[in-house]
Amino acid sequence: SLIPAAWARAMVHIPELEIDVHEIAPGEAIEQLYGRNLQMAVLSAHSVASDRVSFKRVEVMSDGYALAVPRSLDLAGVREVESDLDGADRRLLNRVIQFNFGNTHTQRMEAWFRRVLPRHEVVAQVRTYEVALAMVEAGLGVALVPLLSTQLGGRLLFDVGLYQAPGLKRPIVAMVPPQYLRVQPCATFLDALCEAGAAIQLPPVAAAPPFLHAEAEAPDLVDA
Repeated sequence: SLIPAAWARAMVHIPELEIDVHEIAPGEAIEQLYGRNLQMAVLSAHSVASDRVSFKRVEVMSDGYALAVPRSLDLAGVREVESDLDGADRRLLNRVIQFNFGNTHTQRMEAWFRRVLPRHEVVAQVRTYEVALAMVEAGLGVALVPLLSTQLGGRLLFDVGLYQAPGLKRPIVAMVPPQYLRVQPCATFLDALCEAGAAIQLPPVAAAPPFLHAEAEAPDLVDA
């Protein structure tokens, strides 16, 4: 969602601009920055320990999280999972498809599921949100996903139900070595990236069912 929009904006100023996109884990992206193999890394601020990174951190945008569930699973009004859902729906809700890059973000999500669904079972671990959403669409389980991963250009990419996960935010930042901040074309692309982040329209999601609202009161998960 961000990179194509930013590239299109940057090409207004630099028509011949070429980019080389690497889709890698956040930790590897930081290593590539230190190795001078990348000029910029776009990632969740929670995926790396900011106090251990010496690069300039530029805020791009922030999105929230949604609990993605199969269309057949209706969570509206559910206060108690054990008593308000029948056996089949309860088993489906407790089947968790987990996005896992092995960093602090994964630990936060594991803590969230332990509190919301203490009887859940991780049935699959994936490395992209698109794979997680495809599995949810197939009726194999549920997943906690950022809103930005569910859409492209304002249209939903997967036929799933989305419920707001209150209290969870994902700040997206660009990590840039200070020497590139005023060097072209990096400076123009960085400006375009921030403009693209400000212009993105996040998809509408259903209100969080009551059993998720109780979780939002946990202070250590706010902005997780």
